[in-house]
Amino acid sequence: MERVYAAGSIAVRADDVATKMACLMLQRLGFLVIEEIFADGTPRLLQKGEARKAMERPWRLSKPAFSGEFGLPDGEGAFRC
Repeated sequence: MERVYAAGSIAVRADDVATKMACLMLQRLGFLVIEEIFADGTPRLLQKGEARKAMERPWRLSKPAFSGEFGLPDGEGAFRC
Protein backbone atom coordinates (compact mmCIF):
# COMPACT_ATOMS: atom_id res chain seq x y z
CA MET A 1 0.00 0.00 0.00
CA GLU A 2 2.92 2.34 0.65
CA ARG A 3 4.08 1.90 -2.96
CA VAL A 4 0.62 2.76 -4.28
CA TYR A 5 0.33 5.90 -2.17
CA ALA A 6 3.87 7.04 -2.97
CA ALA A 7 3.58 6.45 -6.73
CA GLY A 8 -0.13 7.20 -7.12
CA SER A 9 -0.75 3.89 -8.90
CA ILE A 10 0.99 0.60 -9.66
CA ALA A 11 0.38 -2.32 -12.00
CA VAL A 12 -0.31 -5.86 -10.75
CA ARG A 13 0.33 -8.85 -13.00
CA ALA A 14 -2.56 -11.17 -13.83
CA ASP A 15 -0.92 -14.10 -12.02
CA ASP A 16 -0.16 -12.23 -8.75
CA VAL A 17 -3.04 -13.77 -6.82
CA ALA A 18 -1.59 -13.09 -3.36
CA THR A 19 -1.41 -9.33 -3.94
CA LYS A 20 -4.86 -9.28 -5.49
CA MET A 21 -6.43 -11.10 -2.55
CA ALA A 22 -4.94 -8.59 -0.10
CA CYS A 23 -6.16 -5.71 -2.27
CA LEU A 24 -9.75 -6.94 -2.21
CA MET A 25 -10.05 -6.11 1.50
CA LEU A 26 -8.25 -2.79 1.10
CA GLN A 27 -10.69 -1.84 -1.66
CA ARG A 28 -13.67 -2.74 0.53
CA LEU A 29 -12.28 -0.46 3.25
CA GLY A 30 -11.82 2.37 0.75
CA PHE A 31 -8.01 2.44 0.78
CA LEU A 32 -7.52 1.40 -2.89
CA VAL A 33 -9.12 1.88 -6.29
CA ILE A 34 -8.85 -1.16 -8.57
CA GLU A 35 -9.06 -1.08 -12.36
CA GLU A 36 -8.83 -4.14 -14.58
CA ILE A 37 -6.72 -3.70 -17.71
CA PHE A 38 -7.97 -5.28 -20.93
CA ALA A 39 -5.68 -6.71 -23.65
CA ASP A 40 -5.89 -3.45 -25.64
CA GLY A 41 -4.76 -1.44 -22.60
CA THR A 42 -8.19 -0.05 -21.78
CA PRO A 43 -8.83 0.25 -18.03
CA ARG A 44 -12.21 -0.41 -16.40
CA LEU A 45 -12.96 0.74 -12.88
CA LEU A 46 -14.01 -2.18 -10.68
CA GLN A 47 -16.68 -1.49 -8.10
CA LYS A 48 -16.61 -3.19 -4.71
CA GLY A 49 -17.56 -6.83 -5.27
CA GLU A 50 -16.56 -6.90 -8.97
CA ALA A 51 -12.81 -7.37 -8.46
CA ARG A 52 -13.08 -11.03 -7.48
CA LYS A 53 -14.57 -11.76 -10.93
CA ALA A 54 -11.66 -10.03 -12.72
CA MET A 55 -8.76 -12.03 -11.24
CA GLU A 56 -7.58 -13.32 -14.65
CA ARG A 57 -6.66 -9.85 -15.98
CA PRO A 58 -3.91 -7.45 -14.88
CA TRP A 59 -4.95 -4.70 -12.48
CA ARG A 60 -3.93 -1.13 -11.79
CA LEU A 61 -4.11 -0.16 -8.13
CA SER A 62 -4.53 3.53 -7.41
CA LYS A 63 -4.70 5.80 -4.43
CA PRO A 64 -8.33 6.84 -3.87
CA ALA A 65 -9.43 10.41 -4.46
CA PHE A 66 -9.75 11.91 -1.02
CA SER A 67 -9.82 15.24 -2.84
CA GLY A 68 -9.39 15.71 -6.57
CA GLU A 69 -8.79 12.75 -8.86
CA PHE A 70 -7.65 9.27 -7.88
CA GLY A 71 -4.15 8.05 -8.66
CA LEU A 72 -2.23 11.18 -7.65
CA PRO A 73 0.87 10.48 -5.53
CA ASP A 74 0.91 11.72 -1.93
CA GLY A 75 3.74 14.22 -2.39
CA GLU A 76 2.11 16.04 -5.28
CA GLY A 77 -1.06 16.97 -3.40
CA ALA A 78 0.76 19.09 -0.83
CA PHE A 79 2.25 21.40 -3.45
CA ARG A 80 -0.79 22.05 -5.62
CA CYS A 81 -2.28 25.54 -5.74
